Amino acid sequence: MLMNVVHVHMFLLFFAFANITPNFAQVNNWFYRQILNGIYNDDVKLLSIDEFENEIDDYVIYDSRSIEEFEVSHIKNAQFIDFDSFKEFDFSELNTDQKILVYCSIGARSQTVVEHLIKNGYTNVYNLEGGIFEWVNNDKNIIDTAGENTENIHAFSKAWGIWLQKGNKVY
Repeated sequence: MLMNVVHVHMFLLFFAFANITPNFAQVNNWFYRQILNGIYNDDVKLLSIDEFENEIDDYVIYDSRSIEEFEVSHIKNAQFIDFDSFKEFDFSELNTDQKILVYCSIGARSQTVVEHLIKNGYTNVYNLEGGIFEWVNNDKNIIDTAGENTENIHAFSKAWGIWLQKGNKVY
């Protein structure tokens, strides 16, 4: 219990410091990794940027962010699946062993979608580790709705946007 209180205080102090000194907020930062570790659970397989990029054509890709986020930019060939209504989405066109990758900003919303797919019998489903933020921070291409490469990336909010080091942040 005391350890959780200490972590919460460290987290709050970090966010206060990060807002003053945004260059300190780096994706490889210990605080950021702790946030991700607190979000991810062991029931969902994570796929690293490198693993995904090497086999990208083998996956059906779903972007589980909001339509506003998706329209700013997304990973090429990603299909939009609104997080707020994904349970009504028809996945029946997919084989249950089809390779599926789901992503969002950092991996929290996509984890929920992956959990839903697993509960419905899909066996080869992955959450993109670090989400589209990690993708962009690793200099990977994103496209707009016209299919053109873009530097614009929806940062979700100013608090979460500190983890985006690259691209033009859109709110």
